[in-house]
This record gives sequence, structure tokens and C-alpha cells, in this order.
Amino acid sequence: MVIMCENKEIAKDSLNNITKFLKENLKLTLNSKTRIFKDIQGVNFCGYKINEKRLKIRHTSKCRMKRKLKRYTRQLKEGKITLPEIQRSIAGWLGYVKHADSYNLRKSMFYIEG
Repeated sequence: MVIMCENKEIAKDSLNNITKFLKENLKLTLNSKTRIFKDIQGVNFCGYKINEKRLKIRHTSKCRMKRKLKRYTRQLKEGKITLPEIQRSIAGWLGYVKHADSYNLRKSMFYIEG
């Protein structure tokens, strides 16, 4: 869960309220990764880099897909994979990135002429 607050005091109050609710009502505790970040820093969550103004794709996710595309190109030339298999993989990845600010990323990775 990611909660965005206006300032650090509100964030601390929210965290205390959530911790109390979880403990009293659900008998749960937060793990050691629970932190308060500055908005400029952003936070990695569910494959996205989230900050106050933008939702971006994590750098590692972009690099992983670029490597996959190179591998797919090689495998397609060698006949080890079919075009529909590649298209299914790319469609899944595009479904994931469309939720972020990724227009230029999609345009640069999948340049289509015309």
C-alpha cells in the first residue's frame, strides 16, 4: 500500500493510525520495510516508480524488456519462437506500462513507421 500525504506530520499520524488499526482489529503488524519517503524520492511499488507527480516504469523493468526484445528477434530468425508468441508477450507488457507515464517509452521501444 502506498499513501501520499501533504507533509511528514500527517504521514506519521496516518502510519500510527494504520498500525493501531491493524494491531487492534486484525491482529497484524507492519513489516520492517514500512517507511516514510520524501515525495521527490518516490517509491518502488508493484513495478512502478511512484512519486507525487508521476507514475513511471522502473528502470529494471525497461532494461528487462529491451533484453527480451533482442532475444525474441534472435529466436524468431532462428525459428525457435513464432510471431504470435512474441505478440502475446509484448501485449502483456504493454498492458502493464499503459498505466504509467510511458508514451515516449512505448514510442521508442516499438517504433512503427507511418
